[in-house]
Amino acid sequence: MASVSLKEHLKQAQRNEEFYQSIKENYPDWGGTALFYSALHYVDAFLMSKNVFVKDHKDRFLYIEKIVELRQIHSYYRRLYDYSINTRYNAIIPNIKDVEETYKRSFLPFKKFMEDLLQK
Repeated sequence: MASVSLKEHLKQAQRNEEFYQSIKENYPDWGGTALFYSALHYVDAFLMSKNVFVKDHKDRFLYIEKIVELRQIHSYYRRLYDYSINTRYNAIIPNIKDVEETYKRSFLPFKKFMEDLLQK
């Protein structure tokens, strides 16, 4: 598999958020999943900046807990992950209000923190 650059991770994070915006009303379950994968790419971009490469979700969570700078976003990331798991595997279909609350209360603070962190 080809290696993804930091810049490509950030571009994919942006694309996933744009995808969320385009489908949230008709497919709020997949909208939440798009938000999670946007967050995942922000984390991978940061890890890449530290020369850390992860192989799966479990590995990524270990680094989020281990690296001091990332501990602050653990709860946001966990909520986005859980939202994605619940919609994909537990057939929970949220309404637009639920997914927008997830966007405002979990994704946007997560994104701001990660963008600030990546600019340091």
